[in-house]
Amino acid sequence: MTKRKPTLIEHFKDITDPRIQRKQLHILDDIFFITLCAVICGAIAGLPLKHLQK
Repeated sequence: MTKRKPTLIEHFKDITDPRIQRKQLHILDDIFFITLCAVICGAIAGLPLKHLQK
């Protein structure tokens, strides 16, 4: 029997969310996935990632 490969979202599950609990409007996994899709599509290719941090 072959071992099942983890999905892309499952890789994000191990990352600790550093944000304040009461200020979380979106799930961190969703933010990572949407950002990854945007980078693949070239939507934010020219922006350094530090501009997305606050």
